[in-house]
This record gives sequence, C-alpha cells and structure tokens, in this order.
Amino acid sequence: MPVFTPSGSGPGNPVRVEFFRRHNSPLVHTPKRSPGSVFPMTGTPQVIVIVAGWERLVVEEPADPGRLFVVVSVTLP
Repeated sequence: MPVFTPSGSGPGNPVRVEFFRRHNSPLVHTPKRSPGSVFPMTGTPQVIVIVAGWERLVVEEPADPGRLFVVVSVTLP
C-alpha cells in the first residue's frame, strides 16, 4: 500500500509517495495520481535498499494535495 505525504497546502507543493517492492522482481510498479483521471507520476524514483530482496521507492512531484488520489499499479511486462 503506498503512503503519500503532502508537504504544503497549495498547488505546486511537492507530494511524496513511498512504496515497497521486491528487488529484481519481474513486476512493473507504476505510481499514479489524480486529479481528474489517474495518470503516471513523472518524478524520478529514488530507490532505497532496505534488506536483501526488498527496496523502498520514493517519488516526489508537484501536486495539489487537497485534490489528490494516489495508487501504485502493479503489472507484468
């Protein structure tokens, strides 16, 4: 389950999304956000190794946190 944290209260303030994934998994994890329709986030993910086999991804990008919905799409390539 992704966790998102707004860092401000207006448009253009960064929103931080964090989620976990297995290292070297064949699954593709795509963070997506609203408003309106849900579309892929464009920020570059920061990858943090937690323990062998698991990593945390952090993505930040400007958004209006008052009108935000976040989901991580997990698909096969």
